[in-house]
Amino acid sequence: RLWDTATGAARATPAGTRRDARSLAFSPDGRMVAGGDRDGTVRLWDATTGLQLSVLAGHEGPVWSVAFGPDGHTVASGGEDGTLRLWSVLRGTGEAVDRICRAVRRDLSREERDRYLNVPDEGEWPRRACAR
Repeated sequence: RLWDTATGAARATPAGTRRDARSLAFSPDGRMVAGGDRDGTVRLWDATTGLQLSVLAGHEGPVWSVAFGPDGHTVASGGEDGTLRLWSVLRGTGEAVDRICRAVRRDLSREERDRYLNVPDEGEWPRRACAR
């Protein structure tokens, strides 16, 4: 469970948990929680709602440690398999598109988004692909 330390009340129970988390870390902005799991995955949750945002698979054994990078967009995980993995954890399509647009310094067309971005369907694309 996620607890509010000011009130002592439970705020949320992270979805998809099996009580197998071996390590936990909060993102620098406090909006996400990463958990290293016994099944070799790293799970990401929204810290307010407990909604599972992503499951990152790659380790071949339990994940013993997780940590967010200072930008909050990277998670490092260390596992019993002797590997250290770095994961990009942008929050949602909008944020990913914004970072790409800033990198290329222009908006992406609908055709470019469809061709180059492999993202889960989140409904209609915004009218503008990039925030200015």
